[in-house]
Amino acid sequence: MINEQLAAARAAILNSISGSYAYTEQCDIDADKYISEMLCPKKPTDSLWEDIGGMSVNSASITAVYRRIYAITLAYRHKESRHYHSEKALDAVRASIKTAGRLWYNRHTEMYGNWWHFLIGVPSQFCKILAVIWDKINDDEREEYAAALERFCLYQAYCGVEPKLGEAQAGANLVNISNYDYIMGVLTGNEQKIEKAVGLFYTVFDYKQENSGLDGFYRDGSFLQHGVPYNGSYGREFLNGIVDMAESLHGTKWGFREEHFERINEWIDKGYLPFVFKGSMMDIVNGRAIVRNNTDKKHGYQVGRTILHYAQLLSDETRRRRYCETVKYWFLKSSPTNGITWKTDCDELSAKIILNGKYDMMDHTPTGMYVFPNMERAAYRPCADWAAGFAVYSSRIPTYELTNGENKKGWYTGSGAVYIYNSDDAHYARDYWLAADMYSIPGTTVDSAVRYYDGEGSHYQDGDFEGKSSKPFAGGLSDGECGVMTMELEPVKVGAASDLTARKSYFAFPEGIMCIGSDISGGNGEVYTCVENRAADDFELTADGKSVNADGSVINARRIYLSGSCGRIGWYFPEGGSVEIKNSVRTASPSEVRHDSNLPDVTKRYLTLKLKHGCRPKDASYEYMIMPEITDERLTEYSAEPSISVLSKGKGIHAVYSTSLKKTAAVFFERGEVNGMECSGAAIVIAEDNGSVSLADPSRLSEEITVIIDGNIKYEDNNDAVVSYDGNKTIIKFITKNKNGKSIKINAKSNK
Repeated sequence: MINEQLAAARAAILNSISGSYAYTEQCDIDADKYISEMLCPKKPTDSLWEDIGGMSVNSASITAVYRRIYAITLAYRHKESRHYHSEKALDAVRASIKTAGRLWYNRHTEMYGNWWHFLIGVPSQFCKILAVIWDKINDDEREEYAAALERFCLYQAYCGVEPKLGEAQAGANLVNISNYDYIMGVLTGNEQKIEKAVGLFYTVFDYKQENSGLDGFYRDGSFLQHGVPYNGSYGREFLNGIVDMAESLHGTKWGFREEHFERINEWIDKGYLPFVFKGSMMDIVNGRAIVRNNTDKKHGYQVGRTILHYAQLLSDETRRRRYCETVKYWFLKSSPTNGITWKTDCDELSAKIILNGKYDMMDHTPTGMYVFPNMERAAYRPCADWAAGFAVYSSRIPTYELTNGENKKGWYTGSGAVYIYNSDDAHYARDYWLAADMYSIPGTTVDSAVRYYDGEGSHYQDGDFEGKSSKPFAGGLSDGECGVMTMELEPVKVGAASDLTARKSYFAFPEGIMCIGSDISGGNGEVYTCVENRAADDFELTADGKSVNADGSVINARRIYLSGSCGRIGWYFPEGGSVEIKNSVRTASPSEVRHDSNLPDVTKRYLTLKLKHGCRPKDASYEYMIMPEITDERLTEYSAEPSISVLSKGKGIHAVYSTSLKKTAAVFFERGEVNGMECSGAAIVIAEDNGSVSLADPSRLSEEITVIIDGNIKYEDNNDAVVSYDGNKTIIKFITKNKNGKSIKINAKSNK
């Protein structure tokens, strides 16, 4: 029986490998190049290929070598390749893994550099190489290669090359390790190894405890790795590993059960679909990977392809169709970026699904505000034309991640940033992060204090990420249709270069996003709020209908309008705004944001809008509305008769009212009252004119919060709230204990 299971497993593994790529002429070109240029190294300091150096000191070079060997292996495997089952390709693969095993990766090798390459980078390629040629190598070679992979099959967490005592691998890393451990168990016929790998793999299906900061998925759709929001980068690896394993286990006794498919459906619906806009994975969840360039497009395509593979495993035809149609929409609506399209590095399965007529092109992602309390992120999807991502930090989530020399200037990317996605859906992919002014991230309030990265100057951050604040009040609220995001800005540690503090809120409505800031105080040097920092090669900018392009000019306007290759965006300033306009060409070396980058200098034009608050302001404030994909005519009409009005931006309360939706949205930083609504403590509240009320406690500190509104309103049954009455007042006591920042809504009964 076990032999039958092993045979089924081997077949499934090979099918998974075959379906993971598509043959193109480039496959043969690469294989030809790698085979012809392969060297005969004699010592560890040599290399298999001249252009891959540092073999004995840089562990990433070992991974690079195995990736090339795998590329030759895939050419050998594919029926359309000139190298299909050729002795030349097979000899090259056998010779290269023998050399690599002798010099760099064997049962006696000691780790150096970054542990990831030894535990994941190399094994993820090596195990698949072996799966393809297992019957073409002898017993001694099998034993030696299996021993090398066993040497580094370590489920212990590492930092550098040192184990983290008592800490195990988790999230994407655990998925990757258990995946190749399973493959090696199948190849060696070791059922005990298989059972261990599969058992550990299935532990990732357990949701992490709320607010724990542990790596993995949470019920709200948050995915953390290193305690950082990572649905897009590590989360992409996680989903890909999950589906790889599903395909490799298919048809065996270790295969997925129905509850596993149900859990993956939840992950896709909550943790992936909201973040992909026309093929772009929002950078609010790409972490330090943003500086790898073109990341949001690459990750969006990779997640899309993985979902297509997963959909084929589903018995639910309706869900399969929904996923396939959504990914088809992403891919075909996505703009080419630096030569990258959905077809780049594509596989046969996804190409077949996208190009045939079985599925329509339709994005089934529901509209509305998606809030992720476990990672201080929110995505607003009001329509097909535009979307927005919000990134804040708190006492739970750090501002950004700086690891392995990547993202050296990511200081403000999570400090109240607002990322707008419009018709220019490749905006953040097209070299944006390689040349952008990292002191001017849209939505942030900062000062001119000089920042440093690890290894340079006086540190303003420590270790892998800058740090967390002492403020727990950060997060968001969604009532389904619209939502709010907020934070209290403060330095991440005592003795920081800046003592700037502020309260910031973002109110997301179908018309646009109203941004409010108050209590802006302190700072080192000039303090400003960045309204926009748009990469724009050709554009037209007007202020109150008049053309403005002068670099460094300061204007006072109620409306500013941008159009051109960067799409259309309007800004409405209810009280007028003294806005500094920068129209500048920036040239920067990618090595400034990523230490190992060998890319040439990047030159790009950026349009930057800033609201100036002066030096060391005291209780300064701002208000402005972002209106993506609006026409200039409509912006002019809106500024004359706005549907969103600011009710409060003073100390303690930020609040707005929507005449179109008939809703009051308010952030209570403390107990207060606005527009006939009272709140007993710090909370976010959306109250509808019909009496329905939504509430969230971003701090996660309260056990209950009371909201009092005018009138005697009758409500549908709700276990999260207790309703009582006092004269002509309705008293709603929301039970917030153990809600962990979750949005709660109590619906008024219809009068019909």
